[in-house]
Amino acid sequence: MSPSAPTAFALLKARVADRLATAALALAPEGADLPALDLAPPPRVDLGDFAVACFPLARSLRRPPPAIAQALAEALSGAGGDGLLARAEAAGPYLNLTLDRGALFSALVGDVLARGEDYGRDDAGGGRPVMVEFSSPNTNKPQHLGHVRNNVLGDAVSRILAANGHRVVRANLVNDRGIHICKSMLAYQRWGQGRTPESEGVKGDHFVGEYYVLFEKAHKAEVAAEVQRIQETGEQPDPGLAEQLATERSATLQDARALLRRWEAGDPGVRALWQRMNAWVLEGFAETYRRMGIAFDRYYFESETYLLGRETVLSGLERGVLQRREDGSVWIDLSAEDLGEKLLLRRDGTSVYMTQDVGTALLKMRDYGLARSIYVVASEQDHHFQVLFSALRRMGYAWADHLHHLSYGMVYLPEGRMKTREGTVVDADALMTEVVDAVRDLVTSRAEEHGREGGEGSAAVAEQARLAAEIADEIAVPVGLGALRFYLLRFNPRSDVTFNPRESVSLQGDTGPYVQYTAARIPGIEEKARAEGVDEAGADLSLLGNAEELALAAALGRYPEVVREAGEKLNPSLVASFLLELARAFNKFYKQHRVVGAESAPLAGARLSLARACGQVLRNGLGLLGIEAPSRM
Repeated sequence: MSPSAPTAFALLKARVADRLATAALALAPEGADLPALDLAPPPRVDLGDFAVACFPLARSLRRPPPAIAQALAEALSGAGGDGLLARAEAAGPYLNLTLDRGALFSALVGDVLARGEDYGRDDAGGGRPVMVEFSSPNTNKPQHLGHVRNNVLGDAVSRILAANGHRVVRANLVNDRGIHICKSMLAYQRWGQGRTPESEGVKGDHFVGEYYVLFEKAHKAEVAAEVQRIQETGEQPDPGLAEQLATERSATLQDARALLRRWEAGDPGVRALWQRMNAWVLEGFAETYRRMGIAFDRYYFESETYLLGRETVLSGLERGVLQRREDGSVWIDLSAEDLGEKLLLRRDGTSVYMTQDVGTALLKMRDYGLARSIYVVASEQDHHFQVLFSALRRMGYAWADHLHHLSYGMVYLPEGRMKTREGTVVDADALMTEVVDAVRDLVTSRAEEHGREGGEGSAAVAEQARLAAEIADEIAVPVGLGALRFYLLRFNPRSDVTFNPRESVSLQGDTGPYVQYTAARIPGIEEKARAEGVDEAGADLSLLGNAEELALAAALGRYPEVVREAGEKLNPSLVASFLLELARAFNKFYKQHRVVGAESAPLAGARLSLARACGQVLRNGLGLLGIEAPSRM
């Protein structure tokens, strides 16, 4: 079935809307122009499937809303017979409509099971090209927890946009040049002594990151000593100004800047070292991405984009859009946009981040003719992207209006903020290992507790331990990495997050493992039901209709709208929240109502179909977040 085909529930809703419009028109004076009415979900499932506020009709029908609601209820109650509406009731100024239960559950359950993995997908995007740029690491250090949030957010947004019918290009802009890269290079020149990742048995990105930390420690010590000298001599008593002066005088920093100038001049020796160290880091990154389940369609490298950015800046200078100062640096004045002035080329002619981003933006548009270009970057860079987009518009690029910064908040650990320069950062690789190990420990410890509480013999306990170890090996990676993804995605992107690895793997609460457990539980229910002779072929879906079953129906019907809204708002947390809601609703349903052993065989078959539909939607939603649904837990 094509994703573009309206869902069965949408068709039911359209039929109800037509019926409602006909009834309202019958109440109107001749020639009256009636506004469209919104069929919204009621606040409680026992009120029906749709709630209609009658206020918009008051002026056209010249009646008070309660009277309109009562008249419409009477008209719709008398127009049955086609299996569409079971009930129409007035509740003050509101009209509550209840679908025929057979029609409701047949439409929802049948549609989910027929569409399978495509349920919730849509072609509304029309195949328009959208680029999502995310990750964007620096090649001077390993990726850390902040990168993990960036990676999973960019990946989930890409999946959600694709589900909404866009042709998504996943891009990674690698920051492989600049002063920060030269700091690691300089440190390696001074203290590397020919060591390599292979000789040290260290992953390449971690190996290079160690030299970045060494540079910063040496630089910090040098600045501290110079600050002390400046203050002792009375040259500059103000501590802040003394530190600025000491930083500028730092020989270590000056050497790094000289290395950058030699790189931009194409010095063969500098370029050879740069290529060697970048290769080490990129190999390490590739391993991290594979482990995290992240893939890209296109890589851009700032070493390849900065020249186009520089050419564009010089062109803007010739056209009078930009200004050159007396020291030779080039600036853009965005004071009219309340963004102040921004440096685009240093006085020595070298590029800054903004220059590189100008070049990359042009390349993206040339390569793909994008309808939209999304940058997934932390909120610390909000001002940077405001300046970038305004600068591009000022330079005459109308497509800058289609650039969007998806800003997200900071990530903290319970211990506080991480600091890369001091070497206290928690890297992505260690974090993934920690959550995977936490799941393995959780599974084995629960098995041990169960054995002790059950008082089983040593053989039974040993067998249970063996089975637990087997299951732990099977699920530790998908559940651990799923827990990490879900924890970071369940918050609005703009929110700051404190990530607790142990809390994230809990089977209780608002966690990914809770949703994964629910999804894994349903195949077990199906297997047991089939073994007991439950047959969906004889199911009677009109027998469904208790409060718990209606809550599941409401969630299933709402899922496509959740996917659409998450795509419009670039907010995967809407999907995560929905999955928690559906998982809770299903567990409540299964706790209170039997599938095997239901009051009748047709009801048992209907509940099994409903359970399978819930499992399909849970798997679909987890897939949009890049999370695997294990077959058992």
